[in-house]
Amino acid sequence: LDGWGEESEGEEEEVEWEEDGGAVEVPVLEVKPELVEEIDVKMKRSTHLLGEAQAVWESGQHYKALNIINEAITSNPTQALLYSTRALFNLSLRRAQSTIRDADTALRYNPDSAQAFKLKGRAYCLLKNWEEALSNLRVGVQLIYDDTSYRYLKKAENKCKERRLEELVRGGSGI
Repeated sequence: LDGWGEESEGEEEEVEWEEDGGAVEVPVLEVKPELVEEIDVKMKRSTHLLGEAQAVWESGQHYKALNIINEAITSNPTQALLYSTRALFNLSLRRAQSTIRDADTALRYNPDSAQAFKLKGRAYCLLKNWEEALSNLRVGVQLIYDDTSYRYLKKAENKCKERRLEELVRGGSGI
């Protein structure tokens, strides 16, 4: 049976609908088995390296962990989680610009990565760029709430309010 409760004959066809209601056939792409195998090998390798990097990080060997996560990224450069993990490592080392760069890359591959937004927001807190911190933390906390990120969000909100108040005071005093 097809999705409408009727019997279907043969292979299913991919169909898209035009705005005027007419159907347009969409060709089904065939993927070569060797390409699927290559992607699978890269995924397994990067996943193994990710686990190794996290274990090495936990043991306190931070720069060795960064080298391992770099190798994982080289193995599978389109996996957002790898960039988010490196961003977390960089944030822990207080390397704000590297954190932001990796979070941006993670967001390029996964635009809904709450972790990337939160890490980017926390990095902007390190740089005392409260507006950018607030913007990124809001999105991250909205996607997935956690207490730590919420505390950073509140800190950024308060710093933005303080800055606006200072600007009003300076503007009103003629300075």
